[in-house]
Amino acid sequence: MGEIGLDYFRPDATKSNWEVVKTKQKEVLWQQLEFALQLNLPVMIHCRQAHDDMLALLTDFKNKYRRILPLDRPWGVLHCFSGDENLAWHYFNLGLAISFTGLITFSKNWDSLIRKCRMIAC
Repeated sequence: MGEIGLDYFRPDATKSNWEVVKTKQKEVLWQQLEFALQLNLPVMIHCRQAHDDMLALLTDFKNKYRRILPLDRPWGVLHCFSGDENLAWHYFNLGLAISFTGLITFSKNWDSLIRKCRMIAC
């Protein structure tokens, strides 16, 4: 199910109530994660400039639903991953996979991480 997630890219558009907007995004994401779990569907997760909140939310979600989430496959994918290797391993440890954009074809920022990742089809 997707694309669902957190996007904190343009806070200037909602300066006066930015914290309210962030809180609402997190609430809606949690509901979408629960809905996907009820339907036994993997999630396609979007995260833009929100990794701290995303990790906290996904950690809480995994802790609450660890008995239901699949153990034999990723339960979701962080698409268009833009973080570093350390961040990638946080997501892997939550049972998620990551995907990259076409940027990897002309940027060497992710070469080391890509070499270390096991390629899987989700």
